[in-house]
Amino acid sequence: MEAVQVTGAHAIRRVTMPKPVPGPGEALIEVAASGICGTDHHIVAGAYAANLPRVLGHELSGVIAALGSETPTTLPVGTPVALDPNIACHGCSYCRRGDPHFCPHRQAIGVDRDGGFAEWTVAPVAQLYRLPAGLAVWRGALAEPVSCCLRGIDNLALRSGETAMVVGMGPIGVIIAQLLWAAGAAWVVGLETNDARRGMAAELGIEVYGRGEEAALAVKERAAEGPTVVVDAVGSAAVLEYALQVVARGGKVLVFGVAATDLRARVSPHLLYEKELTIVSAYTNPFTMARAVAVVASGKLAVEGILNRPLDLDGVAAALRDPARSVGLKRFLRLDR
Repeated sequence: MEAVQVTGAHAIRRVTMPKPVPGPGEALIEVAASGICGTDHHIVAGAYAANLPRVLGHELSGVIAALGSETPTTLPVGTPVALDPNIACHGCSYCRRGDPHFCPHRQAIGVDRDGGFAEWTVAPVAQLYRLPAGLAVWRGALAEPVSCCLRGIDNLALRSGETAMVVGMGPIGVIIAQLLWAAGAAWVVGLETNDARRGMAAELGIEVYGRGEEAALAVKERAAEGPTVVVDAVGSAAVLEYALQVVARGGKVLVFGVAATDLRARVSPHLLYEKELTIVSAYTNPFTMARAVAVVASGKLAVEGILNRPLDLDGVAAALRDPARSVGLKRFLRLDR
């Protein structure tokens, strides 16, 4: 089979590999689509650990082509599925208390095991979620990023009528903005300095501004005290510091974007005390995949506006080599069968 493999920092190659064979409890997946995530760029840059050499791609969907021996499942061959890439041990203290995303033995497809930037991949059937009839299989690749965003929305414990600002209008920021609306936010303002992303977000109906001053003025027209929720969808110390300043008293800040491990933000303990702020974060997608599939299938999320950069395998390799190619919204591998 053909695949795109990362062998080291900034080392990417198109390779021919043996077609994988599913073992007991596993399924062979004919890949339909696989999204390029910021994590993939971090791995290529050497800033995020992965078991190399590796076929990346953890946001994927496809069709079950074969099942391994002794694999009892309600998902027969031919079933279209989305994949949860995070495989927990289910035996450690974190798993047993209901927090499998903290499992110290967790492995991720597309990071520790070969993933979706290939014609075929293998996954445990326990990680697969049936896609409903009528949903194009390639759109199921959006379920994994949506599932992570749902975790963030859950942790915010949003109340109807909240006012929100999302900093960063990349794919994740756009998804979160739409989910905030669906969860009952009265209005949502986006902040994005990149012209291309700002324009694409605006096309999806998001009120988006290019400078913090402009966003602040727009907020004051609706709520002089500021947004009650601010989301960092960038992964930046500067964004966190900004969020703590502009969020309203009694408000919440969601740290969602993945920041570099060496970044440090300046936080005023007195500010936290005086404004009685809550800072929450979200890590991966525990128990949110089924809901994510339902959200994608509902048609209420602007999927077409997010998955608007279809690529072949050579295009994926080029996009991984040059992150600037992904400056718009979601780039993804799409293999039309």
